[in-house]
Amino acid sequence: MKDAEDEEKRMKREEERRAEDRKRREEEEKRMTATRMNAHEDEREEDEEKRAAKDEDDEKRMNETEARKREEAEVKRAMQEQRTTRRGC
Repeated sequence: MKDAEDEEKRMKREEERRAEDRKRREEEEKRMTATRMNAHEDEREEDEEKRAAKDEDDEKRMNETEARKREEAEVKRAMQEQRTTRRGC
């Protein structure tokens, strides 16, 4: 009788231990999933920041290029005007 009770208690403890292990594994998997999701979110945010910085740099470069072209055109007009004025004298 005592052996049967001991065996029953042992089996119950073993079952509880397995249930705790399963619960611990499930919680660990949830944490890992959350960690992976956070990592993906961080990567997306970094990518968005990089893209925004690149877009900003591209726009700045385009503005500088346009300004340079306007200056060059203005210089050419001034030089042309100067040549025209000299010929007229």
